[in-house]
Amino acid sequence: MRMKRIMGVLVAGIVVAGTSQVASAQSSNTEVLAFRGFGATAVFDTVEGCIFTRVIVGASESSASGQRTGEQDSAGVNLDRRNTCTGEVLVSGGGSGLGVKVDIAPNFSSAEVHGVVPVHEAVSDRNFDVAVDVVWTGEGEIERNAVQYSFVDDSVVVRVHQNSSGRKATAVGHVVGDSTEWVPDGTKGDGLLVWSNEGQVLINQGA
Repeated sequence: MRMKRIMGVLVAGIVVAGTSQVASAQSSNTEVLAFRGFGATAVFDTVEGCIFTRVIVGASESSASGQRTGEQDSAGVNLDRRNTCTGEVLVSGGGSGLGVKVDIAPNFSSAEVHGVVPVHEAVSDRNFDVAVDVVWTGEGEIERNAVQYSFVDDSVVVRVHQNSSGRKATAVGHVVGDSTEWVPDGTKGDGLLVWSNEGQVLINQGA
């Protein structure tokens, strides 16, 4: 069954690898998908003259109904560096992996991720590992949301229900890779802590 878009744990433009997914075919033309997970995102911006650098770190603890191995930790990194005076893109890369440890406290009071993430950098067409160490501290009220909607994608009817909650956070991080300190130790950034529980029913009308 074909579907172009599956909504999972999405954090500030990063889809963190390792988000769990369970699929069970109920009939020849119907498929059920379920997602459940906690996530944290941090955005770090630095400016040195004309050079602007943005680093986004996402981390998740995810599980799914019927998953016997319990929660799975994963993280993703996006690197972007450009010359704002000339418009030249100097670095553009990203990646995700499971070689991390993620802890998210109850009620989104805090979170942290420590480990190494493999990254592919497109401008130089190189691969390298990036070490991430980020700690989040929740702030403000917890906001909750519940939605249901449906859409059609290439003759597939997708019915979605999603419950989510989250709160803003302050992130403090250190990101190093390829002999470059992308986020100097102790740098503060904007953060978000979230929880999402989602189910989908896919009905293939063309089957």
